[in-house]
Amino acid sequence: LTRKALNKIVAGASEMRREDTDEGHGMAGVRVVSDSQAKLAISSALLWCHYILDKFHEESSAPF
Repeated sequence: LTRKALNKIVAGASEMRREDTDEGHGMAGVRVVSDSQAKLAISSALLWCHYILDKFHEESSAPF
């Protein structure tokens, strides 16, 4: 998994959030999403978190 691919996943999740609005903030109504959309958003967030934590662990480990 490269950073470029990870950025595309995060950008896609962001687009889901803003799908029916210009900004995504201050929406007047409640937006309903399907279970599959919710699972995709959660999975992409977890993937990003795992990647960042793994990179942190690699950088803080001894080089031998």
